[in-house]
Amino acid sequence: MRRTNAAFFLFLAVIMPFRGNAAVKEGYTVGPGDALVVQIFGDKDISGEYRVGPSGNIAMPVMGALNVSGLTLEQVTAKVKAELSKIVRRPVVVVTINELGSERKVYVGGQVEKPGPYQLPFGSTVLDAAIAAGLLPQADLRQVTLTRPGQAPQVLDLSGWRTAQGVALQELLRYGDTVFVPELTDRISIVGAVGEPAQLVPVIGKKMYVLDAIAASKGMLATADPTHVTVLHKTGEATQINLQKLLEEGDMTQNVELKPGDVLVVREAKRIAIVGQVTTPSSFVANKPMPLLSALAAGGAVLPDADLEHAKIVGPDGSRDVNIKALKETGAGAADLQIGPGETLVIPEATPQEVLLAGAVTHPGPVDIHNLKERSILRLITSVGLTPAGDPTRIVILRGDKQLTVDYQAILKDAALDQNINIEPGDIIYVPDLQKVYVIGAVASGGAALPCQDQGMKILDALVMSGGLGPNADPNQIHVVRPRPDGTTEHMQLRMGDVQKGKLPTMITLKPGDIVFVGIKGQPFSWQSFAQILWTLSSVRTLLGH
Repeated sequence: MRRTNAAFFLFLAVIMPFRGNAAVKEGYTVGPGDALVVQIFGDKDISGEYRVGPSGNIAMPVMGALNVSGLTLEQVTAKVKAELSKIVRRPVVVVTINELGSERKVYVGGQVEKPGPYQLPFGSTVLDAAIAAGLLPQADLRQVTLTRPGQAPQVLDLSGWRTAQGVALQELLRYGDTVFVPELTDRISIVGAVGEPAQLVPVIGKKMYVLDAIAASKGMLATADPTHVTVLHKTGEATQINLQKLLEEGDMTQNVELKPGDVLVVREAKRIAIVGQVTTPSSFVANKPMPLLSALAAGGAVLPDADLEHAKIVGPDGSRDVNIKALKETGAGAADLQIGPGETLVIPEATPQEVLLAGAVTHPGPVDIHNLKERSILRLITSVGLTPAGDPTRIVILRGDKQLTVDYQAILKDAALDQNINIEPGDIIYVPDLQKVYVIGAVASGGAALPCQDQGMKILDALVMSGGLGPNADPNQIHVVRPRPDGTTEHMQLRMGDVQKGKLPTMITLKPGDIVFVGIKGQPFSWQSFAQILWTLSSVRTLLGH
């Protein structure tokens, strides 16, 4: 009888991992929330189901706590067998996973009906978690964030679930994951003489036209003026539409497509509309022109990103620019500047106030400093960070025709606040790389980052490694820009064209952190042109530190 039982359990040891884990992918690693079935031949007391806790442990009689997180089922089997071998001779161990019993505790937040923790079954995906929490209409499935303990957040595009495209990405959930569904902020607004002014969430993958938006807002009122309908675009531009031609003459050119961020204004006779960067876009009846600032008050508070210097009054006869910021500050002409019935005040969004980070920084490229309260070089560099090869002692700020060099290291170590320069929109902040030189301008491979050791390299070698001079290059306009530790920027020029005249130019030995700039024929060197090249190449990762 014992031989029969032994043979039977040995048979189980062979077949059960296959049967029990048929849906488990090969190489699957155990994690918190998994329900493991441990079968030990001849010992019913130890055999049983054990759940992996948040710390990655299972608690087994006699053996105590065993950490199995990150192990495959085969490795868990071997670990249990090794521990059991200390008290049992040649134990037979079978470990499988109970998929129905396993669970994933995750947290779902954002634009869902019921944010909070959820217990989901084994094999659930990020999309399953979002659906389980109930997606709201304004949920932006293009930018769902998945955050795992100890890992950087990853952004997933699940928008295909709402379209015919489907979702190809099926990221499986792990224990402790956090899923955040952001709000779709770029909506289409309909205001004015319509049944119900509304803000519509564009359906991903589907176009929306003027008639669709008006139908969604329960149509135009009887007092609406269909001949002067306006579409205010996110860019600040306006499109005038004559819906009477569309409805009576079938002129489909009037049924323009609406984009996210557009505002459709259906005017009433004797109405003034306030739209754009205000808390409450609205329109109201006005029998006569009124002061512009009084009309603006009807739109509620102005949003932080509003550009008051470039507002517009749009009417049937065109548009005119107004500087509301100056109007508020000086008060001059406030009573005289008026807006009349049938006109719309548009408050556009402020354009980004950018600086460019280049060289040995961890996140190079344009940075919008519009909302930065403290605009110092210390704040900017500290928030971005330098690469290990970055030279903090000679950071260059290019500002128009000026070159400012700061010692970031002295600011940190010696509290040298005189070095903590405030940055301004349009600045270029260049951090020299102690392992590279950069070649930009009219060369075959503009924006090349070349390895350069401490002893440096010849400038001709750098030009050759960058593919040589381009067809529009001026051989007499080869410049080397070198930040110095003393706070100045050295500018050297090499005239290769003198070789044709029998003159040998003095060759320049490059040092790490140098920038070689090759000018274009007919365009003499200036710091503004040098800065413009850096801005133009801001999308080239090699120039910006990679």
